[in-house]
Amino acid sequence: MKILFKLCLFVLLTTLAGPPALASGEIHYVGFNRFVADKATDSGVVFDDYIRKLRPIMSRYGMTVDSYDVQHGGSDELSADVVTFGTASDSESFQAFFQDPDFQQVFPLLLTALSDHQVVFTSGPFAVSAKKGRHTLLTLEWIDGDPAAGLARLQAMDDELGPVFGTYGVELKAQSAGRMSNRGLATEVTPTEPPHLLELWSIRDAHGFFDDAKVQSSNEAAEQVVSRSESFWLRSREIR
Repeated sequence: MKILFKLCLFVLLTTLAGPPALASGEIHYVGFNRFVADKATDSGVVFDDYIRKLRPIMSRYGMTVDSYDVQHGGSDELSADVVTFGTASDSESFQAFFQDPDFQQVFPLLLTALSDHQVVFTSGPFAVSAKKGRHTLLTLEWIDGDPAAGLARLQAMDDELGPVFGTYGVELKAQSAGRMSNRGLATEVTPTEPPHLLELWSIRDAHGFFDDAKVQSSNEAAEQVVSRSESFWLRSREIR
């Protein structure tokens, strides 16, 4: 578990035309949405209105989306005020959703609300089950060198920290690989490098965990394996 103790924020969806062709089967994605800096409050209101109007449209196509505020985290490369986890049953329904006239009618709300948007399509789903007294952390890792060897090394580090995880109530809730990613909205979309590993953690005592000497030593060792790391501390976003 390579977690540099950074502090981050969270986002939504994809592009008007949809992503490039994806493999058959379920589609899963994580969206990172950044509000307009000098209009964050107003942008948040517009974003929530967009989500409210979006959900019934998505339900027609068997799609889901959940939104979370990011309390801390991010970087100049990947920053967000809201992160969203989404699913679609298959690529056909996903593409059909983007062509739906009702979606195209509400999509301009998202363009108004956001100054930046990035999305990562993943190999598996993420389900956040935030509990009182626990912290939720999303981490993304880009491996330096051979991905398979790097991931094996990170797994070995996690195994060594097993007893420490138990002490501070650290639980791995979901783990996935990045399949593809992009940045932008509508016609201004550019491909980006997807992370090799995405993990969702639930932690009872976050400060105690990251202050632990064994964890700090493990993170230092992981820096030899990971070329880039992002972390996002999440909190459920209430959208009425």
